[in-house]
Amino acid sequence: MPIKNFSSIGGFAVGSTEVVNTDFALKNISQIHMISDHFTDANRDVYIMKRQTDAANNTLQLSLDGGTPLATNTPPLANDSVAFISARVFGQETTNNDYVYAAVMEVLVATDSSGVPSVVSTFEETIRNNPPAQEEWSVTADAFQIGAAPFFSFEVETVTTSSTVTWIGIVDITVVS
Repeated sequence: MPIKNFSSIGGFAVGSTEVVNTDFALKNISQIHMISDHFTDANRDVYIMKRQTDAANNTLQLSLDGGTPLATNTPPLANDSVAFISARVFGQETTNNDYVYAAVMEVLVATDSSGVPSVVSTFEETIRNNPPAQEEWSVTADAFQIGAAPFFSFEVETVTTSSTVTWIGIVDITVVS
């Protein structure tokens, strides 16, 4: 693979994709990863996650690419740790902007030394819950394990016969081991 030189004039870039412009605004980023200078066992990640539910697929997990959640596109946790998770989750029916669900979530997940995660506590403040008549929409914290590795997502559900709902989540996870 040939080596390519990049200039910071006009913004910083990785590959040919600009990630910081001249105003120091982040662009083309789907995840931010921060590591503490003071605590090597602590890190923080901010994710943008999406999913779409309908009558045939009414219970799914939010994922980083909007597709099937697997270890490569679902936020990882760490063994023997505590995760502090804050999220804003929004669902909207694709044909009618009046039908929406909006919530703020606070979740604590403890993971044991074998990588088994447990949701310790959940707080949800539902800001708006306005699905079409006779439908139910909901968001649930979902800590799970793939192999021996712990992961986290939110499960979104629409009990519906006709609605297609686009879900978006802004998820902030701080993991301390």
